[in-house]
Amino acid sequence: TTGTENDTVIVTDENQGGVFIYREDNASTNNGGTIFNGWTRQYDGAVNVKWFGAVGDGVTDDTSAIKSFISYINTGIDRNFEFNGNSTYYIDQTRVTGEPLLDITVSNIIFNGNYSTLQYKKNWHRTSADQTAIYLRFLGANNSIVSNLIIDGGGLYSTKDSISSGSSSGLTIGGCENLTVNNVTSQYNMTDGFYIIDSSGKASKNIIFNNCIAKNNARQGMSIIQLNEASFNNCSFENTGSCGTYGSHSPSAGVDVEPNRIFPNVDIDTGNIAFNNCLFKNNNGQQLVYADNNYIKFNISVNECHFQVDDITTVTYPFITSGGAKLSSFNDCTFTNVGFWPTNSVSTLTSSVTTVDNCTFVSNNSSQILFRVVGPTLVETRSSNNKFFFNSLTPPTSDVLRLQINTNEGYFINNRIFIASTEHRGVAHKMAQIVIPRSEKNEFSTDLTSSYFYIDSNGAAYQNDTFLTPSRLAPFNTSTYLTTNFSRGSSFVSDIRFISSISDRILGFSSILPTTTLYTVGSVYFNSSPIAGGFAGWIYTSTGWKTFGAITA
Repeated sequence: TTGTENDTVIVTDENQGGVFIYREDNASTNNGGTIFNGWTRQYDGAVNVKWFGAVGDGVTDDTSAIKSFISYINTGIDRNFEFNGNSTYYIDQTRVTGEPLLDITVSNIIFNGNYSTLQYKKNWHRTSADQTAIYLRFLGANNSIVSNLIIDGGGLYSTKDSISSGSSSGLTIGGCENLTVNNVTSQYNMTDGFYIIDSSGKASKNIIFNNCIAKNNARQGMSIIQLNEASFNNCSFENTGSCGTYGSHSPSAGVDVEPNRIFPNVDIDTGNIAFNNCLFKNNNGQQLVYADNNYIKFNISVNECHFQVDDITTVTYPFITSGGAKLSSFNDCTFTNVGFWPTNSVSTLTSSVTTVDNCTFVSNNSSQILFRVVGPTLVETRSSNNKFFFNSLTPPTSDVLRLQINTNEGYFINNRIFIASTEHRGVAHKMAQIVIPRSEKNEFSTDLTSSYFYIDSNGAAYQNDTFLTPSRLAPFNTSTYLTTNFSRGSSFVSDIRFISSISDRILGFSSILPTTTLYTVGSVYFNSSPIAGGFAGWIYTSTGWKTFGAITA
């Protein structure tokens, strides 16, 4: 009804009710929430979506009300917005490529979901990549905060034809700067939980995620396309590729950093990204992967994060790949049944360095290559102060290089490696390969009481590596390999430190006479238990082992 200036009414409707004063200047305005043909809502604090007619019962189609709410946000009149607490707002519609989405395009706003759910279309059959949910995007929304929201993409009970993924993500951030996302869960989306891109050539910058969760999304937990300066703190990326009856799209990774352009085609290159105390768990694809296209120009650091796969027989790629970044670092992380393959599928065109420090690796599957560095030239991996526990319940049926380092770049220093007796398959077998320019001060141990574990050294530059007591080190030379034969056999040797290899000759320490004849002439063992009247050690000659260095009685 039409009023006169300053008339006041109280509307008692549960959702859209409130106090309204008639303003003649607004007589021709009706935004469906704060102004109704002159009747102007009186309020302090946040603008609530229910004012625009959203019911939030999880059944009523709230699409029109949500669109009106977002249209009002984009007017820039207010800065503080919210959903009603503990509600479910249902978007019971789909769209095709080119049709409108839920785009927020203004800056300096606070958007509080109050732990409500934004539920996209559910229980539907997707027939093409162009057919998607109507999903939420922040585009150029600078200096803003998004908090306390659950986004459900509807994939739990939906289905699809055999189609490519298209784009149907939970939350998209495009070209935003100084945007913070707190306590947001994005789940069961038909592509990505979170999707971070540029907008019109402007990369997203200075993005912070705190306590966010991406789980059970079909394609990626999070895709990072164009992003510079970001931190992800206490976030988790879980069960990608297990999106209910909808299924999955390749590559089903936890997080994929995959820029598709570099400067000047975007205003700044991707990088300067940190993951802090995050969880990467049970993703069907790689847990974390960096694209191999020379487009990640700045550092990516992973700090105090946990990578975990509970049943690696059910996943295809239980590992991570980092060599695509110019510089990447992993510090104080744990890996449980998740392989670390930094150079996997990295091309020789990429020049990169990956550092791995103070991390713990545990594998309970004897068929898994836990740590694999087989890299091209210029792709360097530096590993130090890490712990490796090979502790499977059943042995492999054939030799598996559980620890494989075969590269001309980098180093492997001051690491601790434990090999459980349950890894052994009943006959002496090779379970590790360490071929790297610098292998120093590493410590190997096992609880095996018979037979051998072989470690293929292939002439690597070992320095002061330790095989704990009681142990036996019996290197031997073949036409191809210099192989370290490491066991917990009956022969007692105290603290062997082994240096190889100058022309395949061995220099080591032993308290007993070596018995094998598979040595290069000139190999030397010093006596680790010398006595008066004894000798300093043994040297391998063309006629076998001979003592040398008589000690005065």
